[in-house]
Amino acid sequence: MFWVPIHKIFNGSECLKDDQNNALKLTLELKASLVNEKIRRIHQVLNDKEYVGERTYDTGWKEPDIHESPFYFTEGIAEWSGNSDFGPHVLVPDVHPALIEKAKYNNKLLTFTVPESSDLEEGTISGLDIRPFSSSLQFRFYKEQQVFGRPVPEYVHVRHELLDNGSQRNLNNMTAEEMIKKVRRGGYQAIHYKDYTGDGWIEAVCPEITDIQYYPAYSMVTAPDFFPNCDQRELMEWYEKEVNETIKLYVWENKDDLPYTLSDIRYPVNIKLTNEGTSVFRLNDDGNRNNIV
Repeated sequence: MFWVPIHKIFNGSECLKDDQNNALKLTLELKASLVNEKIRRIHQVLNDKEYVGERTYDTGWKEPDIHESPFYFTEGIAEWSGNSDFGPHVLVPDVHPALIEKAKYNNKLLTFTVPESSDLEEGTISGLDIRPFSSSLQFRFYKEQQVFGRPVPEYVHVRHELLDNGSQRNLNNMTAEEMIKKVRRGGYQAIHYKDYTGDGWIEAVCPEITDIQYYPAYSMVTAPDFFPNCDQRELMEWYEKEVNETIKLYVWENKDDLPYTLSDIRYPVNIKLTNEGTSVFRLNDDGNRNNIV
């Protein structure tokens, strides 16, 4: 089931009355805050002993640089639509010439030193595991031999190398075996790429209502969906009711951690999001709470 609002409110004087039974004229405003910090998280985590323990990695960048764009940015992700046909408060992604682009910092191509891959079998130790996956560099964080959250993008593009003379090498031109060996060794300067996805929150502001607590709603601008007519609920119903048991193990990586819809299961959202130094969401949030949205 979905949790539904106890009382919906709108702009105008038709929703609430004050203690004197007079209609309150409400002015409701929604504020959206979105952030993209994918590149920043790579450099933060590789320099954080909580994740890497006694290992040391020099990615080439630290604070305060990694708090600047394109390591971390809030502009160019999404804006409220000005199209009156959509109605009010429709958040739409900003349009860009391409879905991804080479990242630049101080008018130069932004690169990082690719870390050497982990030597041990994946999942045998706690902490950050780094290794090639197909043609990408895979990052996974383990606790007690179980994947524990995503402190960093799981897959990072490392197939375009910036050479000392300023030229670029496309590792796709190498044989698959040579490329995997190079990615595993690390130590070269890979060009960072940026996209304009982001996550954050939408909060409601209503000056006429002051005696309740306001809670934000989680919001995401994601990568394009190449199967827009196949929604998550239909996918899970197909998996549970129609897929033969003999092939279920090959559909999802972890049969016990399936991507159910939020109406079926509740998890806290991104607890690392902060607003002026204060966490926006909490670890004990389960998505079932009162919001003004």
